[in-house]
Parts: sequence; C-alpha cells; structure tokens
Amino acid sequence: DGLKNWEEILWKTDADKTDTDGDEMPDGEEIAEGRDPKIKRELLSGGSWSDTFKKPEELLAKNSSADAPKTMTDKLARDFVSNYFATKTMTNGQELNAPTKDALVNALSLSVEQGAAAYKDIYTKRDVLVSEKIDPKTYLNRLGSVFAVNFEKIEGMEVQIVASIAQSGKFSELSGLDDYLVAYKKTVDFLKDETVPPAYADLHLVILNSMNTTGFAVENLKFIEKDPARSLIGVQLYFREIARAQQFLTALKTQTAADKITFGNNDAGSFFNQYFEKI
Repeated sequence: DGLKNWEEILWKTDADKTDTDGDEMPDGEEIAEGRDPKIKRELLSGGSWSDTFKKPEELLAKNSSADAPKTMTDKLARDFVSNYFATKTMTNGQELNAPTKDALVNALSLSVEQGAAAYKDIYTKRDVLVSEKIDPKTYLNRLGSVFAVNFEKIEGMEVQIVASIAQSGKFSELSGLDDYLVAYKKTVDFLKDETVPPAYADLHLVILNSMNTTGFAVENLKFIEKDPARSLIGVQLYFREIARAQQFLTALKTQTAADKITFGNNDAGSFFNQYFEKI
C-alpha cells in the first residue's frame, strides 16, 4: 500500500491491509492526497469529504499533547516525526499541520511504550546456579573481571551513537554496535554458567536479565534506518535497563558492606569500586 511497517504504526493503519478503510484506494496514496487512510471517503452535505485531514482547531479540541514532551520516548518520537515530515511532504504537497503531527507523535509514542512494556525478562531463579561452597569475594572477583574484560574497549552510550548516525545519515556506521553486542552476549553467557553464593543469587538474576535485555535493546537500535519504531522501542528498553543497572550496583554495594568485603587495587572486584564511590 506504499507504507512501510513503521509508517503503518505512525498512521495507525492496518499493516495487513492495502486499503485500511476499504474505499478502494491504497493507504499510501490516500496520505499523499491529504486523506485519512482510516476513514472511508464519503461526500458530506456541505460539499467536503469525510476523510480529509482535520483542521488544526478541530484536532486541538481532541488532542492535548501540544505540551512539552513528558518522557524520553515522547521526545525521541517527536524528533523523529519532525524529521520524517521534513523529508516527506504530505497532504497535496503541503506539510501536515502541527496538531496532526502531535496526534501522530502520540500514536508512535504509545506504540513504543506498549512494545517496551511487552518485553519481559526471560531468566528466572531456576536459571541461577547456587552453591554454598562458593566464596562471595571469589565470585565477585570473577564477576568484576568479566565486566572489565568484555567492556574494556567499549566507549560511549549506544543511544548517543545511534542518534549521531541518524543525524548524519551514515547508517553504515551502525556496524560499530556489533562490538557492544558481542560484549553483552559474552557477559550473558558467563552469567548463565557461573555458580553463585546464596546471598548474591537474586542480584545475579537481576544483572543476568539486565545484560540480556540491554543486548536486545542495542540490537533494536540498529534498525533506526529500516524500522524507526522498533529502534525507539530499543531506546525505551535501553534507558529502562540503565536504571535497573544502577539499582543493581546500589544493592551490590549494600550486600558487600554487609559481608564486610572490600576490594584492593589488585582485586578484579575493584572494577565495582568506581561505581560504589558514586553511590
């Protein structure tokens, strides 16, 4: 119907139908002509068409989203929609009015929020290998060593890298995220196989799921060119996992303090000291 899957999300059309409203014109063509692809065309008594995009004052009465973006996802969606319409004019060659854009931003933001909320942790307590025989400090040194080695060459936030690439249009540089994905996969593989002291089992499960979800988020970020909606879901998940990683480090600091564990410069667990000092 002339629309990509992420555009179907933006316009809230049916991706499984060429003609969502059944008026015998493909959705993409309707949008190009300034017609709403969700409303079947009928000639109204006043001489206007039922599927013409609404005037600003009509949309404003139904839409209260003209306020500043309330979340990071909303801001990113708003920026994306603005860029989208800067390169693709609609409604008979005229750019859509601001209220219509706001409505589209809301549709995209909601889809992204729902997509991120639908993603659940895949590992449970049964996936954590627990043993009373494991010394807590030995375990933490191994954990610190894995993080230090796997992320040694990783610099910069993945979201910022993708934002820069999207702005420059140099999408071939997205391959630079592959090093991040390898780091997350290696870390997840280690965490799945590592035996854990009982007091650290819950924390281990948290960081296992967090590393796995962050890797999934970064994989989604790579779709910024072909499927921006999927990429925005990755952004939402990414920031969610940053918050969870911070919670993990706070809880880890509390547990190590309770166990009277400290790390010297020669301990691999000293990797965590840089984070503990900021808490």
